[in-house]
Amino acid sequence: MARTSPAGTPAPSVGSPPPRGHGADHHRLPAAPVLLAIQRRTRLRRQSLRELLGPELFGASGNAQAAGTISLVTLERFCDDVLGWHPRMLYGEAYDQATVASHP
Repeated sequence: MARTSPAGTPAPSVGSPPPRGHGADHHRLPAAPVLLAIQRRTRLRRQSLRELLGPELFGASGNAQAAGTISLVTLERFCDDVLGWHPRMLYGEAYDQATVASHP
């Protein structure tokens, strides 16, 4: 028997992805600003991209490069873990608008 929410609509199963179009995973920004900042950081630290990012974020950088966009969740990881900056420092008002849009 399917679970239902208090409103009587079917509840998502445990581990199911969020509905499309909602949440920070589905709102994207152009990847270029963060990718350029990461490239500058590799030059400053004299490290390879793979050394700086580690395996998980290295893969995410390749995905962002290929797509030309980046999800808010991934952007925040790059900013927190690699750059030590808030995403607003790179994206300004566009970041604020995307975060507001990610909360239905």
